[in-house]
This record gives sequence, structure tokens and C-alpha cells, in this order.
Amino acid sequence: MSFSKYIDKYRPIVLSPPLIFALWFGGESNGDYFTWPLGVAVCLVGAAIRIWAEQHINRTLPDRDRHLALTGPYKFARNPLYIGNLFLCTGAVIVSKLPWMIPLTFLWHVAVYSVVIRLEEGILLEKYGEPYRKFKSEVPRWFPKVMDSGNMELTNSYFRTAFLAEARSLSILLPYALKEIFLHL
Repeated sequence: MSFSKYIDKYRPIVLSPPLIFALWFGGESNGDYFTWPLGVAVCLVGAAIRIWAEQHINRTLPDRDRHLALTGPYKFARNPLYIGNLFLCTGAVIVSKLPWMIPLTFLWHVAVYSVVIRLEEGILLEKYGEPYRKFKSEVPRWFPKVMDSGNMELTNSYFRTAFLAEARSLSILLPYALKEIFLHL
């Protein structure tokens, strides 16, 4: 198994070390009134991005009905689900009260997702050919391009399904909340 396939297959485990470290050792700062609202807000942004992206990627559809996602957030960046994950993980580290871990977590996740993205890009290029090559040349991988936001397609007929599928992403805060509760008992 190649390195990139290994990273892709075990992605949840490979992405976990910064989050586990932040959970285990978190609590350096005393900014409860600041860190929790900010961390939750950052997580909500991540969940919103994931819900928006999920509506347009249609992962819940049978494979024969799937198409290359070019609408919604995919007009701005090729990997909005991973961008949403970056926000979710950053928010979790913020609530852990380890501010120095924020850039490390961000860089760790970008590195892991970069390996996964390169693998996925090969698969998508093989599956969709020239339309994907054009999309790849026009839409940036990570940093969303600035363009006319006139028709952002924030919701579509898949909103409810996407919301239900992605609302669970906020559960990333649960271990940190339980830790806070038990520390204050």
C-alpha cells in the first residue's frame, strides 16, 4: 500500500494526534469566557461550510447519479469539506485552551489533507477527465478565490439531508465539553 493510500485509509487516526494532545493537555489559559464562545463559533463556521458543500457534492446519492460538483462552495475552492474540517478542528483546539496548538493543528491537518487530496485528484481526473482538469485549473485547492458572490447557491433541495448528515460534525466539541464539566465538579 502506498503512503498516500495509507494516509487516506487511516485518515481519522492520522488526523487525531493534535486533537488528542489538545484534549489531554489542554487548559493552559484561563480564558473560559473567551475560548469557548470563539471555539464554538469557529466550529459552527466549519459545520456550515460542510453543510453547504455536502448539498452540492451529493455523496448520499447512488453513484450513477453523482456528478462533478461545480456549484455552491465548489465555485470558490476545490475542497470545501476539508476547509470545513480545518475550522472544526481549529475550533476544538481553541476550546482546549492551548493557543500555541492552533497553528500546529492547522499545519498538521493541511499536510495530511494535501496527501489525501493528491490521491483524490488522480481518481477524479480519471473519472471525469477534461471537465475535472478544467475545474482544477480554474478553482484553487485551498484558498477560496474571490469572485462575484451573486449566485452562491447557499441551499438547494439537498439541504435537509446535508444538515442531518453534517450536524454530527459538531460532536467534535463533546470530549472537550465533558472534560470541562468533570474538571469543574
